[in-house]
Amino acid sequence: MNNNPQKGFSLIEVLVFVTILGLFFVAAAAVTLFSLRNMKVSEHRIIATHYAEELLSWMKNEKDDNWNVFMGNTGAENVPVYYCFPSLSWTVSSLLPDPCTAGDKIVSIYTREAVLTKISSSQINVQITVDWDDSNITYSVPLNTVFTLWE
Repeated sequence: MNNNPQKGFSLIEVLVFVTILGLFFVAAAAVTLFSLRNMKVSEHRIIATHYAEELLSWMKNEKDDNWNVFMGNTGAENVPVYYCFPSLSWTVSSLLPDPCTAGDKIVSIYTREAVLTKISSSQINVQITVDWDDSNITYSVPLNTVFTLWE
């Protein structure tokens, strides 16, 4: 009679353990990649918000300096005028939607556009949008406000 039972694991037990361990590491890697991607999108969103707020602040200063000059950068009433702002200066790109081109990028990733629509002789609707592409997905940060002569 053999009183020495075998100690150790069978091949099936080892394979099950390795499979479960492998699935755990694959899941952990997927969660890590998802978190890193979301963190990168959040970083880009913060930078894009900064660019949008920078343009909004610049436009408020332009409006405060001279309302008539600022009003001159809009078109007829209820007709939107599109601007691309790779830098903070007035340059009419087009009267068509999506005026920014590949050469109008900020830091080679962000596109900053503004649409000015004259509501009346004392109000202008301003829509600022900063866009960027990441993995064939376009993200956008919009800011909308109305400038008035009496602010």
